[in-house]
Amino acid sequence: MIFTRKPYLIDSVYYENNTLKIECACQEYSEALTGGKGTFKNSKGRVTISVFSPANKIITVKVINHQTEPRAKSSSVLDLVPSPSGTLEDSENTVVFKSGYLEAQIDKKTFSIKFSYYNNELCGQTINMPVFYKSDSGTGNCYTVSPDAKTGASFNLGSKEIIYGLGGNGSSIVRNGQIVKCNCVNCGSSAVNIPFILSDSKYGLFVNSNRPVTFDIGSTNGNLFFEADGEEIEYSIIAGDSLDEVLEIINQINGRIPVLPYTTGGIALSLDSDNSLTAQGIIDSLKLARSSGLTVNELWLGNSWHPDYAPYGFTWDNARFPDPAGFAKSVSDMGIKLGISANPYISERTPEYLELLDAGYLVSFPNGNAVIYDSEKGGVALIDLNIPEARSWFINACSGLARTGFTIFESDYTASFSEVFEVACGKKGYLANFTSIINGALSDLSARERGRFGALMIADSISSGDQQSPFSNIYSKTNPGFSDLSATIKSAISYGLTGFGGVNIDIPGKDQTDAKLFDRWIGFASFAPHARFCGSLKFLEEAGLLDSIKAYSAIRTVLAPYIYSSLCEFVNYGTPVIRAMALEFAGDPAASAFDSEYMFGPSLLAAPVTTSNDSIRIYIPAGIWTDFMTHEKVQGPRYVTRKVTPNSVPVYVRPNSIIPTRTPDTNSGIGSLDNLTFTCFGLSNGTTAACEVFADGGQGSGLFTAEVAGNRITVRTKNLGGTKHLVLSGIFNVVGLSESVPEKLSYGTSIEFSSNELVISLG
Repeated sequence: MIFTRKPYLIDSVYYENNTLKIECACQEYSEALTGGKGTFKNSKGRVTISVFSPANKIITVKVINHQTEPRAKSSSVLDLVPSPSGTLEDSENTVVFKSGYLEAQIDKKTFSIKFSYYNNELCGQTINMPVFYKSDSGTGNCYTVSPDAKTGASFNLGSKEIIYGLGGNGSSIVRNGQIVKCNCVNCGSSAVNIPFILSDSKYGLFVNSNRPVTFDIGSTNGNLFFEADGEEIEYSIIAGDSLDEVLEIINQINGRIPVLPYTTGGIALSLDSDNSLTAQGIIDSLKLARSSGLTVNELWLGNSWHPDYAPYGFTWDNARFPDPAGFAKSVSDMGIKLGISANPYISERTPEYLELLDAGYLVSFPNGNAVIYDSEKGGVALIDLNIPEARSWFINACSGLARTGFTIFESDYTASFSEVFEVACGKKGYLANFTSIINGALSDLSARERGRFGALMIADSISSGDQQSPFSNIYSKTNPGFSDLSATIKSAISYGLTGFGGVNIDIPGKDQTDAKLFDRWIGFASFAPHARFCGSLKFLEEAGLLDSIKAYSAIRTVLAPYIYSSLCEFVNYGTPVIRAMALEFAGDPAASAFDSEYMFGPSLLAAPVTTSNDSIRIYIPAGIWTDFMTHEKVQGPRYVTRKVTPNSVPVYVRPNSIIPTRTPDTNSGIGSLDNLTFTCFGLSNGTTAACEVFADGGQGSGLFTAEVAGNRITVRTKNLGGTKHLVLSGIFNVVGLSESVPEKLSYGTSIEFSSNELVISLG
């Protein structure tokens, strides 16, 4: 039998410690597994429901059926603490809990909950089952707690309400009609789901759990159901005046990512696991690549530094890497950041294995013996990060890598066989916190080692609360096709709708794709927050000969100030770099479901090509947009069909935008605020366009504005160094300047100036 228990009558209502507490009697709904008719009856037991506000515009509901686990084992991902921002109004029939203009209205008789913002209903819960508890065991009115029990809640969805979020799984960014299981650390692929949804009704729903959470978004009756494993569930409704504000709030409660370093202007290479690599061979290849004109700014070793007989742990292959610190210094002296992978798996044949075994720091069977998984390269154990001392050991080992000279990290915890350890130790959900522990430790370590230049960490696996990890990795399977490229783009857009502002795109190796797909993947990666080429050292020999990689390097170098400023905008405000069209154009119905084009930062509309066709159909929102490459004007809203040339991605500039760029041959260092070019697109009379750029490590910023009033454009700058370049796209009638002499271009006018104010007269 399957039994479902729900609140029925409110026994008591009281308010203490900024928290509304509701004690409820229950009804039980039973349905035979054979599909027999279900029945309701009174049930023993009580449900406790707590309502509080951790911050303004957030209301959190916590449902507890039974407190069956020690708090240390069942702690939520986020510690949401009741604050004085919540207030209570109690009447005969209704309890109203408020957080700013967000309200939860609780009907005492039917126990239904409705949430409203500025008196407009956001979402309502069904009367019959606003919160519920399910188990597959129990007899009569005597309830026996089942190890497979689940606790959940339900909402009524609006007739035209659209739901986004839940991380990335390569499907449509619109989640309506889908059933999604979230918070799965054993995914082992680019699909990672996070228990956070975003509604076009301008609210977010976050389920605060480190256990698997299943969402059913209107697949059957138009309602939203969500449930988590266990005896309790905690969820928060987050309201805002816009979807941007909701994302900003969710990033506030998750924690901001640390400041980021410049990550553009060259090639990042992630090496395949290759036990033939040597320190000297890598250095020689990097020198050869530099002499051929190829700029490499990041090299990721992956797991190639381990001995062949022990591919997991913290032991170097001393035959191939006799002096790891000297090797790291040689690479660093070439101006290249050196990255390394770290995870909590330990090969049985490493020196550190016995140390961890004797200390009791490994995930173990109930009898205390370590769990061993036999892989192709021998036995593998798992450091038990739930033990504080074991966690300290892991962090100290990673710190040792940093002291060796590695300051950027890849959290290589895809959990491909972690389920074996969880089953063996007999503790369901025991490994749920591992992903966040690893990501948090490596992110903090990178930030500490790089200091003012910021953290650089790529997380291969993520879970709820990991929005503060600098870059979540989106990688593809071996030998991908065009459908995989399309899925990668959809995942990147969806991550932005789930609060992840920085994503890394792993570009498949050239030998894994056909030439056109490889070029298409590079084109998309050109307009991503961060990207790496995956392959061997042979890539360095071939890269300088490929036009697509030359174009990629040029775009990333020229757009470095814009890309970095977009990343800093996420650090400061929580707005993602890759932005869904629905996020940027909320009032445009045509933009609500786009999952193949997106806004890259605040001003660039990117439309990557995801097929082998040589043409693409693009939606242009309202206003006069400008082709970033040709400066051709397009009036929206409309669809345009555009022919695709090799090594290019259609990109359009938003009206009234300023794009900061850097000339590749400039003498100013990367991350400098001097000698930048600011191109103004689509300036309109009576408006002021603005652009803020940031120095490396977020240490200071500069401001550039252009105010248009009739036949005069007034440009003002702040903290931008002595030399500035201005390009007025589509403007040819400059007749007077307060400084300098205009230069006519085929697509506009160029001006070089040094003062903090420039007045331009138009004829």
